[in-house]
Amino acid sequence: MRKEAHFATKGNRSPLEAPPALLERLASVDSTPSGGPALVAAIARMSEAYTRGRDALTEVGESREGHRARLRFFLPRDLPKATRPLLELAERGLLPRRTGLRLLDLGAGLGTTTLSVARALSLTGADGTLSVLAVDADARALETFARIVAEPLEGFSPIALETRAGRLPEALGSIRGSYDLITLGLVLNEVTDPLALVTSAARLLADEGVLLVLEPALRETTRALMEMRDALADGPLAILGPCPHHGPCPMLPNARDWCHDAADVPLPSPLDTLASEAGLRDDRPTYAWLALGKRARPIDVYHRVVSHRLPSKGKLELVVCAPEGELLRARRLDRHASDANAAFSEASRGDRLVIEGTRRGDALVVGPDDAVGRA
Repeated sequence: MRKEAHFATKGNRSPLEAPPALLERLASVDSTPSGGPALVAAIARMSEAYTRGRDALTEVGESREGHRARLRFFLPRDLPKATRPLLELAERGLLPRRTGLRLLDLGAGLGTTTLSVARALSLTGADGTLSVLAVDADARALETFARIVAEPLEGFSPIALETRAGRLPEALGSIRGSYDLITLGLVLNEVTDPLALVTSAARLLADEGVLLVLEPALRETTRALMEMRDALADGPLAILGPCPHHGPCPMLPNARDWCHDAADVPLPSPLDTLASEAGLRDDRPTYAWLALGKRARPIDVYHRVVSHRLPSKGKLELVVCAPEGELLRARRLDRHASDANAAFSEASRGDRLVIEGTRRGDALVVGPDDAVGRA
């Protein structure tokens, strides 16, 4: 498989990058040195376990060094996984607009998803404290989470945290009230009936609330999420993203396709060094996501880039999911590059584009005068 092109530059800072204040807090929570062969080996084992199944991942992750690997490397590296979708939802006016949101974080672990939410709210200028109920079967992880957010963090909205140890879906039975945001971070692949869990969790959504699901960017786990998305499409929940339409997923018929995202975010030091020493070939956070809500889907028109960039002699192509609910191969000849379609040159997986062009079968041909802009 051709390696995906990406354009993150180590010298450039991104708002999605883990802020220095977070790295400093994680270091203070873990008093042992940040490097060392044992930590690097644990990062390598965790990375391998992510592709081998949940049993291996749980065994490694709950070990002493695995816990440190999650805290010192995977937590800050994975911060964009929820932050990026939430920033998109905010741009589209889909996040609840009130001061002091309530978040139910299911499968909270060390708090990565909650911190992603708090980061997104800070970046959007949201006011108020984020009130969080964090649920996870790993009581030790929840204790560490509480230590991380015990004091305010620069660059994050304030967090008022309540933790509850318990396994899903059973733990949902004791939760009362309504929540503006509900997150399930890398949880569905651990339960026997993901659809039932999402349906039960959605009952706790406030009227304008958003439920965000994150899953590993593996073919099996991502296609399971895509199948669940189609099962929900005819129900009361609106599909808010990443899909540009509410129809059947056009990628599902081809067993080789799976819809996932990759955040082109540079790793800050010392995470970049740890990634290199652990032999990680691609240090970007990759993930699949699905956002659901009770209110109607907005009328916003965009094409979602669902492939890596496909350059070849004399042209650049992108596979896009179109507003009409079909997959198109958007194509632009290099000699047709212009100021009007400059956004086509810069696009990468997960981007939203508004593309003018001429339909030719399943191709969308972009000419020199056709406009391409970010949605």
